[in-house]
Amino acid sequence: MNYLQPQEVTSPKVGWSISSVIFDEGEGEIAVCMGFWNSEQVIAIRWNGSKNKTLGNPQSSGHATWFILPTEFGVAIVKDIILKKAAGNNNYNEVGLEKAIQWMNDFALLRKATY
Repeated sequence: MNYLQPQEVTSPKVGWSISSVIFDEGEGEIAVCMGFWNSEQVIAIRWNGSKNKTLGNPQSSGHATWFILPTEFGVAIVKDIILKKAAGNNNYNEVGLEKAIQWMNDFALLRKATY
């Protein structure tokens, strides 16, 4: 089996569409993306597969899939990626990270408005 790039992972098939990969450490490591789950913008995460081993994790019915995070956990992951960038880790996608930061800021403003 060939290594499947994170942007090629399109499952879950129903209700999901990927918009951009935010962070990708490569084969056998972690990837984070932004997408739409039932029309709501969300953060998703997965372990990338590898040429020799698996489709990565999670997977379902023989398909690599994304794990959609609850919003608060997605915010925490985006904050961690910002810290990784500040520490010199270059595994982030600048455009994707900018979109994720805007999403995170919009979420914070929304929460403020509800209190």
